[in-house]
Amino acid sequence: DDILEIEVWNEGEGLSPEKLEKAFEKFVRFHDEKSSERRGTGLGLFISREIVRGHGGEIVAKSESGKWISFTVKLPVRRKP
Repeated sequence: DDILEIEVWNEGEGLSPEKLEKAFEKFVRFHDEKSSERRGTGLGLFISREIVRGHGGEIVAKSESGKWISFTVKLPVRRKP
C-alpha cells in the first residue's frame, strides 16, 4: 500500500490508558514508582511525532500497563518514477 510500517516493542512497565493518552504531549514525563528520579525532558515522543507527521506519517502507541508497550511508525513510501 506504499506505506512503510515500523514497530518497536518491549516488555516492561508499559503505560496505563490515561498515561498513554498523554505520552506524545510536550514536556510530559512519567514518574517511575521504583525510583525517586525523573529522567529526560519530556520531549522525545513529542519530537518524534512531529518528525513523523512532517513526513506525512503517523506514530501510534499501544500498551498493556505493567506488561509491554509498542510504538508503530507509518510513513508513506514515495517511489521513483
